[in-house]
Amino acid sequence: MQTLFAGSPGRAFTRNILMDVVKGQEYYGANRTIDTHISRLRRKLGGFGDLI
Repeated sequence: MQTLFAGSPGRAFTRNILMDVVKGQEYYGANRTIDTHISRLRRKLGGFGDLI
């Protein structure tokens, strides 16, 4: 996932793309997984969290 973000600065990714990268196309789990991780990442980044 880090390679995906680092290799594509300024690009927005859909939840489905991120789920495919992380879990593979066959994964049918909760979509909120990505939302939760992004929310936590934004909190850790503080004022820079709004950039993602």
